[in-house]
Amino acid sequence: MKVLMVVTYLNVGGTETHVLSLARSLKRMGHTVGIATTGGPFEEKFKASGVSVHRIPKHANLHSMARAIRNIVQVGAYEIVHAHDEESFDVVGMGQKLIRVPCVITVHGRYHSIPSLKRAAASANRVIAVSPSVYRWVQRIGVKHKRLEMLPNGIETALYAPPEKGNRKSLANSTSEFVVAYVGRFEGFKATVAKRVITASTLIAHNCPAFKLIMHGVGPARSQLIRHANRANQRLGRQYIRFVPTTQLVLTTYRAADLVIGSGRVAMEAMASGKPVIAMGNAGYVGVIDEKSMHRAVDGNFGDHSAPYASTPEMLARDMKRCMKHSPGYMRRLGTSSRRLIVNRFGAGQVGRRIEQIYANALHNKK
Repeated sequence: MKVLMVVTYLNVGGTETHVLSLARSLKRMGHTVGIATTGGPFEEKFKASGVSVHRIPKHANLHSMARAIRNIVQVGAYEIVHAHDEESFDVVGMGQKLIRVPCVITVHGRYHSIPSLKRAAASANRVIAVSPSVYRWVQRIGVKHKRLEMLPNGIETALYAPPEKGNRKSLANSTSEFVVAYVGRFEGFKATVAKRVITASTLIAHNCPAFKLIMHGVGPARSQLIRHANRANQRLGRQYIRFVPTTQLVLTTYRAADLVIGSGRVAMEAMASGKPVIAMGNAGYVGVIDEKSMHRAVDGNFGDHSAPYASTPEMLARDMKRCMKHSPGYMRRLGTSSRRLIVNRFGAGQVGRRIEQIYANALHNKK
């Protein structure tokens, strides 16, 4: 099959990482994958993975964007269009008579415009929701069950894996330190979550000299968060909060940490890397992920789509302290079970095979 993904802007985020992971899986299965986009900082990663990048005009109106995608489909002989964001939903919503090949859309969150999503769902062959919470939301806005699939984002568990030799303290000054990493975009409500993580760390660091926090992310609020962290460091008289360079590989950050805080794809990547995780995201607080809390974490995409609790610095500080009090052996076992949960349920290969079947059904129904 020849599949054209559509992501209007290739930012550094969970949607883009998911699309890249999916594209790699499909290529390994023998399919041809391209992406239509206006560009962005993630573009080079797609090129490096052998994905054909087709540029669409920046700031184009909806009709111009639709014509550009139609031309890419025709020239590249693509058989399936898979849309992943608001603008591409609008193009799909204009109808398959314009695109002329079957269309699939993936709903990555509950932040989409409902009218745009409903129009796209009416034209698409299949609508994929990435979590049970999003699946229920899409159903509530009127998308019929027979058009819906619940399919989580896949994780490349061969890439996100514990280091073979177990040397994880590459970012820390001492093996006796307890290193917590927060990973996420520094933008919108995610920036608020990051600020709460910094506030929670101030509740711990005064009485815990071994505590260190590393912050990994990009976004417009990065400089503001750095200033906030610098003030906290100055008040305590030591640098216990560090921001890693924007060029730092996220896998290096995961491996440097004893505990990772994140949501959505970050939580799953860290778990696949063999790390204990506290899930905390846009929708609220889930807590430490173990076999008991895994079901509710998955239901709400690890705190991004729904969560059982409102997130507060106090609640986060409490759980971080509990993790610090556990023995290193317990934390290692928790990390090992975390990886096992991801490998068994969210491997990129498993998700890729299900996507492949969705595409095949769409093509069959068209014929």
